[in-house]
Amino acid sequence: MDATAALSRKPERLPLLDGMRGIAALVVLNYHASAIKLIDPVFTRGYLFVDFFFLLSGFVLALAAEPRLRQGLSAPTFLTQRVRRLWPVMAIGVAIATLPLAQNGNLVSSLALVVMAFLLLPALDRDGLVFPFNGPQWSLLLELVANAMHAAILVRLGRRGLFALVAVTGLVLAGAIAAHGANDLGASGRDWWLGIARVLYSYGFGVLLARERQSGHPLGRLKCRWTVAVVLPVLAVVGLPLLPLPRAVGDIAVTLIVLPACFAFAVNAELPARFVPTFAGLGLLSYPLYATHLPILTVVSMNLPRETGAWIGPALALFAAAGIAHLLEVPRGWRRSRPVLEGETRPSRGLT
Repeated sequence: MDATAALSRKPERLPLLDGMRGIAALVVLNYHASAIKLIDPVFTRGYLFVDFFFLLSGFVLALAAEPRLRQGLSAPTFLTQRVRRLWPVMAIGVAIATLPLAQNGNLVSSLALVVMAFLLLPALDRDGLVFPFNGPQWSLLLELVANAMHAAILVRLGRRGLFALVAVTGLVLAGAIAAHGANDLGASGRDWWLGIARVLYSYGFGVLLARERQSGHPLGRLKCRWTVAVVLPVLAVVGLPLLPLPRAVGDIAVTLIVLPACFAFAVNAELPARFVPTFAGLGLLSYPLYATHLPILTVVSMNLPRETGAWIGPALALFAAAGIAHLLEVPRGWRRSRPVLEGETRPSRGLT
């Protein structure tokens, strides 16, 4: 297939990926709910699905944005559009996170950190989380960093250059995981800078896979059944603690090999039409759920006994995500009957 023609065509509709982003958000919800002792743990390595988010973002934005970047869309304009896409749900999460602060009487003393969170400014001098009131916000910030590098650098890299970037960041990330003991890098003030290697490896791999797929290279044409594509990464993360491997070794294997391989198979899996509305709905929930679930779970855990909060917390997080999706996502053009890639847009309105 001619690469120029492939890059100039409209972004493809791949509803399976939308649904898998929603599944990834549900896994992260379970991980955080167990981390704050609200439920019993199932996904003790659920933090690894953040890397799956980065893979998805690199892939869909390579398909949706690179043609426009090559045709003259400026890097600042692209980044502004990405901020407009991510900031509203993030801001809602920060607003919810002020509730437990107010309940504990700490809102005034924490006001500077709250303002920084609204402005997407991390607290880098802290020993704790760089975004202490809504922990997942660190990954949204690093995704924007990756978006900026995509528009300024990655879009100009050829196949060899992109391979080199992925290889180098993969080596750096493997070394960082080995030294740290796990791949929960990027969220704390002590290791926030290592999160840059984390996002660039997976995001870069997603971009690489999108280009391989468009140009017809074998790496971009791997196939499997859609059920296998959905279940395999979940099973890998669930089963990882059961393997006789040091935590760091398991995290390196899943981050650098297993999840990218699962994703490479998933991009070509064909989703039956009857499941398209369900997977489109999961895609609608994904960003709102990811950006707001932890503050909601925290509020519930502070005010309800564990046996009640264990089901009310996740249910409330899903209900809130559905409401936010209805307000913010559907007006952008998302429809359950017409699922689209996260980066796809109408030509007159720009990336959203």
